[in-house]
Order: sequence, then structure tokens, then C-alpha cells
Amino acid sequence: MYAFNKQLIYDNGKIQNLHQICLLNCLIFVKVWLNAQKEVDAPVNDLMFWEYLNMYEKYDPEVALFTLSRHLWYLAEAVIFSLFSKKVSDSEKKKIVDSLMKYKANEKSIPPLLYGFPVLNQTIKLHQLVGPKSWLIFSLVVNQDGACLKINPQA
Repeated sequence: MYAFNKQLIYDNGKIQNLHQICLLNCLIFVKVWLNAQKEVDAPVNDLMFWEYLNMYEKYDPEVALFTLSRHLWYLAEAVIFSLFSKKVSDSEKKKIVDSLMKYKANEKSIPPLLYGFPVLNQTIKLHQLVGPKSWLIFSLVVNQDGACLKINPQA
């Protein structure tokens, strides 16, 4: 649509909006979409997506914030999937496990898979997103009591 804006006779406002959509897609979304093949990488990819949108926010704040608001659920306690991602460093995996160990592995008291949206800032790391529901997700995915979490991630 943007490429053919002269033939389609759009007003300047619509042309500017189309230009901004093209920029957002080219600069951010294409890379994010191409890297969204594995669910275990979703939390780390979304955290990088958030960082890209923070940079883009300087150019177009409304679009960046609105776009991000639809992609936050992966950054809730489902961050536990990051333990299985090759994109996450061993030191960050260790911090995720340490954060998880602060909560009790009592899935009966946890409502089933209700994700919340985290509050993000410029320095947020994956391990800071671990919460009590992470145990439920871990037990459903791995079907273990957490003993394997005591193993060194490099092993």
C-alpha cells in the first residue's frame, strides 16, 4: 500500500501512517517473526522484542507501547520455558532456578495457567520474572518435582 500510495491517492496522514508501519515491520517485526520458531525461546525473544520497541519508542511512542502490550504474556511466569532455551546463558538459567526455588512447589494452591502482565523497566532480566505460577508450568512441562533444577546447566 505504501509503495503504491501515489496511484491510490492517499492523503498525507495515511501515507505517514503507512510509512511508520513499514518501518516498524522492517526494523523490528521481521526479525522477531523469523526468530519465533521455538516456544522455549519465546520469553528471551520477547524480552529482546521489548528492548527493540524501547528503542523504536523514541521514533513513535504510541505504536511501540500498543504493540508491546499484546506480547507480554510470555514474560509472565511462563519465563520458566527459558530454562530449555539455547539462547539463554547458563548464568541466567542459574538465576532463574534460584528465583524459582524461592517459591514452594505446591501447584494445588495455584490457579491453572492464569498469566499476568509484568511491569518492565530498562534493566529487567528473565530471572526477575519468575513467580509462584512458574512451579505449575514447570511441573506440567517437565513432570518432575524440581530435583533436576539442582543440576548445573552446563552438565
